[in-house]
Amino acid sequence: MFEKEINNGIQWLNQNYPDWFTKDFSDLDMSNGGCCMIPIVDGRNYDQFMDFYDYGDEWAVAHGFYFGLDLEHEGYNQLTDEWLDAISKLKTQAE
Repeated sequence: MFEKEINNGIQWLNQNYPDWFTKDFSDLDMSNGGCCMIPIVDGRNYDQFMDFYDYGDEWAVAHGFYFGLDLEHEGYNQLTDEWLDAISKLKTQAE
């Protein structure tokens, strides 16, 4: 469902945080701006990160960092699961 967006996110992360996938993602929750991909990789919460880079929500959606709907929406669970799958594959490839 989010393959294209996550691939965009992976490309961006690879360019800006080359070892990003080595982080601990056990608390990943894409519906929580304090536990989503951004703070785990960058250290800033979602809003701080977006302000720092001057990115909008459309950019975040296109890169799989935001779903764009109510944070209670089930799509966030799917987005979290797909990120975890992608990270697992990257870790396996790096071994």
